[in-house]
Amino acid sequence: MKELTITDIETIIRRDESRILEVKKTTAEMSAGMQSGCAFLNTEGGWLFFGIHPTTLKILGQDVVDKTKRDIAKEMRKFSPAIDLAAQYIDVPDRPGQQVIAIWFPAPGVYSAPYTYDDRPYYKVENTTSIMPREMFDERIRLSDPKKFSWELTPCPYASLKDIDEKTLTTAINGGIKTGRIPAEAAEATTTLDRLRPFNVLTPEDVLTNAAVALFGKDPVRFFSHCRVRLARFEGTIIFSNFKPLRIFAASICSFPVTRTILTVRMSSRCRSR
Repeated sequence: MKELTITDIETIIRRDESRILEVKKTTAEMSAGMQSGCAFLNTEGGWLFFGIHPTTLKILGQDVVDKTKRDIAKEMRKFSPAIDLAAQYIDVPDRPGQQVIAIWFPAPGVYSAPYTYDDRPYYKVENTTSIMPREMFDERIRLSDPKKFSWELTPCPYASLKDIDEKTLTTAINGGIKTGRIPAEAAEATTTLDRLRPFNVLTPEDVLTNAAVALFGKDPVRFFSHCRVRLARFEGTIIFSNFKPLRIFAASICSFPVTRTILTVRMSSRCRSR
């Protein structure tokens, strides 16, 4: 970021792009200013200026001493995740000893985790700084690390190896080896844990995930009421016409030959598309 001049500041504030611009008269409004900075980090980025009248946009400057800089640094440390921000101090012509404080807050990266200031997330709604709704915050957290927060990789509470259907697991292993999706050595595994490993359905601590129960559980509905297999049959060659009655089975996904076939076809299609 290049060093700003008063001319640069005048150009920026003349644009009147309030969604990416926040001005405060002095650092007495430090907290409100940093809240807007947090909103910039979570929206489109923007400039925060201290030493400019918020109504007239007149450049006034303010006194800047060592304590002012320490206070700014202290407030910057309240951002999480930590971010390297730099404040610029620009002398105001014809106002000796007065400076404008300028801080640039970059726009967020794609699928980056949301920022918080003083443990609260903020975002911009037009030119207004608002607290980010919990649903938006949670969704951004999930998007920032999908593997960590995905449902299928979440540990399944109360499930144990006794809840795994060994027959269904054996069938899945044999089918995976036959289609080349898992190595042939998988057939030599003797423990349930080792037999599950090729499917990546265990946590790093060897705890069963939701996916393990949904795919190979004896009774997955006991853990997830929505975990049911729905089967329907079409008459003729036109999809979505002439449905035969829908049947719902309370069973694991891999316990049905039809669903195993569908999963195999989808897996093969993904591989070809890559």
